[in-house]
Amino acid sequence: MSDHAIHWPAIIHHAGDDELEYIADQQGWNFWHPSHGKSRLIDTAGRIYTITSHRKLQAEGTSLSLDEILALVRAHAMLEGICCTTKIGAANIHAAITLVASLEQK
Repeated sequence: MSDHAIHWPAIIHHAGDDELEYIADQQGWNFWHPSHGKSRLIDTAGRIYTITSHRKLQAEGTSLSLDEILALVRAHAMLEGICCTTKIGAANIHAAITLVASLEQK
């Protein structure tokens, strides 16, 4: 998968886990260390990519809506100890993904 297809920033979502990882750009992806288990990358277009065992990205051919991504961000925020997560909102997917970066800084 070529990097020009990914709309950065993106988040990593691990199967069965509410924790998200923020990846700002291609350089961040290059330095990202995969953990065990199935993971997927979700870019700012909402597109989903499966992360293979060799850190290659395989497009799933599906995408998530803003509401679906906000549900992931809210679940992640709860893990971070943020209260009132139902009030978390964003105007678009890019803004929702950027929220993950701000939650990591708290």
